[in-house]
Amino acid sequence: MSDEPGPEIVTHRLLLTRIAERDTADLVAMLIKPEVHEFIGGMTLTPLEATQWVRRWIRGSANPDVLWINYVARRSPGDQFVGLAQATVTLGQDHTGCELAYLVDPPAQHQGYGTEMMRGFHAELRDTLRPGEFTANILPGHTASEGVAKAVGLAPTTELVDGERVWRE
Repeated sequence: MSDEPGPEIVTHRLLLTRIAERDTADLVAMLIKPEVHEFIGGMTLTPLEATQWVRRWIRGSANPDVLWINYVARRSPGDQFVGLAQATVTLGQDHTGCELAYLVDPPAQHQGYGTEMMRGFHAELRDTLRPGEFTANILPGHTASEGVAKAVGLAPTTELVDGERVWRE
């Protein structure tokens, strides 16, 4: 593994920054929306549950062999909240794996932000962490996430994890 990812990632329309306490209100507002949970499983979160999720993301993984890397995406200029890019990086002696995930706030969906956000995020992680592989677990038929996965160079496998198809680069 090389360096840590930078504090900011700039794309054509977005500025991604490391998750921080200042992002809590926007993330909680997104996480309590029922439509956000349609493709990520589980029930809609209460504001308290959503706040607990965000605080865990901010603290990071308690496992020293696992990094949680979370960036919040906002429109630039304008600072409008767009979504969250996530990576779970598993460190190993011979292999580093990087599982990607993302959420786009419903008002920002269907505008190409997921693809733009994840292309920038993927490139930063590839250039700094140099993982042995990238993966993403996607519910079959979630065409938006399948399109984002293809856009960053992942391809579907025959593997399933908790009913989700594993995509791999």
